[in-house]
Amino acid sequence: MPSGLRIAALALLIGGPAAAQPRPASEQIGSWVLACPAAGLCQLRHASWLLPPGTGRPGVSLEVLRLGGQFVPVVAVRGLTTQAAFGGVLALNADVDLSFDGGGRVALVCNADGGAIVCAPEGAEAAGAAASLANAHTAELRIQLGLPGVVTLPEQSRTLELQRTAEALVRFQATGAANATMPALPGLDWRGFMDRVLRAAGLEHDVADLLASLGGWIGGRRP
Repeated sequence: MPSGLRIAALALLIGGPAAAQPRPASEQIGSWVLACPAAGLCQLRHASWLLPPGTGRPGVSLEVLRLGGQFVPVVAVRGLTTQAAFGGVLALNADVDLSFDGGGRVALVCNADGGAIVCAPEGAEAAGAAASLANAHTAELRIQLGLPGVVTLPEQSRTLELQRTAEALVRFQATGAANATMPALPGLDWRGFMDRVLRAAGLEHDVADLLASLGGWIGGRRP
């Protein structure tokens, strides 16, 4: 075997798919966009934003995260401060779920992850969603947001077409997608206490601004 081929084969054995595939700056694969910033982990999101990011406004999208060794569909709100994300999770009532190809609905549980809010299925539902994702043709997302004692936005649903998902997942894995960690918040019995803390600290304004931004997805102002 020529020396060049030996080196390539050794790289594959040692590094696996990550060594065989370069990290793309950004590429579209079917209905998915794979983006790999110069620093940080690659992200795989649906090409159609649920709410496109704008000046002073977070972006909301259907993404795929590697959780527990599985590629799991999630709804991610990105472009927030850590303060606003944490305050939003504690103070907002978020009812989010998804279904594939008109099947059973999967509830998504929302947690703060740095400057993002990530809503993901848990336990057996996460495994089921991961198994359904690759071969699904459509994903329907349903969301209802509310700020207790202030406002509840109308329930809204959105159906996204899925194309070449299996190929996008293979490409995502080849970039060396690492396991994400989903921080767990304590039980709901102290949520009221934390809500009072947020208000005393003035964070209710951050939460209200977040709700107003996400309201851009409601009422027909969708991309």
